[in-house]
Amino acid sequence: ASYNAVFTKLADESEALYAQLGVLSTEIDTLKAAYQTDATTLSNDIANFNQKANGGGFTSDSEFNKQRAVLLNRSKLLEAQRTLINAKVKLYNEDNIKYQALVVQSEALNKSIDSTVAPAPSL
Repeated sequence: ASYNAVFTKLADESEALYAQLGVLSTEIDTLKAAYQTDATTLSNDIANFNQKANGGGFTSDSEFNKQRAVLLNRSKLLEAQRTLINAKVKLYNEDNIKYQALVVQSEALNKSIDSTVAPAPSL
């Protein structure tokens, strides 16, 4: 009966990690899509800002500095998004390693109690 508890514990841990991997994968995909959209938008806005600045499109230093500060703030927020994505990817990778180790351990236990017996030799 105690061997059954070991299998149950491994199965429960494996299932929990597998579910967590699914949740993390979905979160990462969602965050990455948002990041890509935000990065593209920011890149376009920076290009427009630079074009306006190079063409003398700002009426004052104050207007230039205000719009520049907005872009810098968005850039910092984007960097925070990237940091969050990287942290979630790291966690996913760590959990995946744990999950794979549990799978290997479960397979080893299954093989160790394999109840198949070779047929008796015959004359």
